[in-house]
Amino acid sequence: MAYLPHIPLPTKMELKGDQAASWRFFKEEWNDYEVASDLIQENDKKRVATFKVAIGRETRQILANLKLTEEQSKTVKGLIEQLDAWFTPKLNVIYERFLFGTAVQEANESVDGYISRLRKLASTCDYKTLESEMIRDRLVVGIHSETTKKQLLSDAALTLESAIDKCRANEVADNQMASMKAKTEGAVNRISSKQTNERIIKKRGSSQKCKFCGTQHAFGREKCPAYGEKCSKCSKYNHFQAVCKSGSADLKDRRKKRPSQRVRALEGAEDSQETGSWHSDSGDEAFCMHHVNSAYSLEHTARRKWVSTINFGVKNEYLPIVCQLDSG
Repeated sequence: MAYLPHIPLPTKMELKGDQAASWRFFKEEWNDYEVASDLIQENDKKRVATFKVAIGRETRQILANLKLTEEQSKTVKGLIEQLDAWFTPKLNVIYERFLFGTAVQEANESVDGYISRLRKLASTCDYKTLESEMIRDRLVVGIHSETTKKQLLSDAALTLESAIDKCRANEVADNQMASMKAKTEGAVNRISSKQTNERIIKKRGSSQKCKFCGTQHAFGREKCPAYGEKCSKCSKYNHFQAVCKSGSADLKDRRKKRPSQRVRALEGAEDSQETGSWHSDSGDEAFCMHHVNSAYSLEHTARRKWVSTINFGVKNEYLPIVCQLDSG
């Protein structure tokens, strides 16, 4: 079959970013192009010329700088071997396996995206025939969902294909559950909001006893006859005296009506040199206070009180009495 030039050439080599990956992708496209267009059946001279056009100007400049021999320049195979050596540096297998062994699924990464990343990392690890098993093991360890991980570990005959199927199925189920939960919560919120609005409307339309005026009227402060009025009891606004909760006026009245109480106090006279006792103003002997031992607090009382046990001398006898201290 003759060469078919109407088939588009492969995309030109992209030298920005990961050049090794770009080169691998270009080689795959070139091999497919040669087969599809039957260029592989043509002579080496046409194949070499077509290859140089396809790789682009920048890659062709690299090829020219490689100083190829005449034999290497005659075939596409020789050109590809030299570009392989240029674009594919020698890999550190230990480091590549480290990258693969620490790859875990990211928070917003899909299962398919994670599997694709594992395949790409494994391609440079030189696992050979163990590559599928290594990807399977890394998928089980690195998958984000704990439920899926437990399901994978429980399957003793797990393969890479079955692991991928279970991960995809669980991901779809999780997304569906999240969607159902969001819609259910939205419906509940709408119902709750509607019921609340209905209660408010019903409350506003009904008459009830007002705490500001003491009468029944429609809901709303503008409907209250006490709104804007001054209370004659506490002098505050927006309520009547009949429902006033202020106790200031009653307290003043109680203080005015409270009878005055006489305060009795004992004053000590100068110590008598003969008896060593104290006397009142009347001249009659009242008591003799010798000393105050100590003061302490009563913690069990409603209000904290400081008291002291004082020894009183009354008619030649000592009486210990607990007294509350007044600091003045």
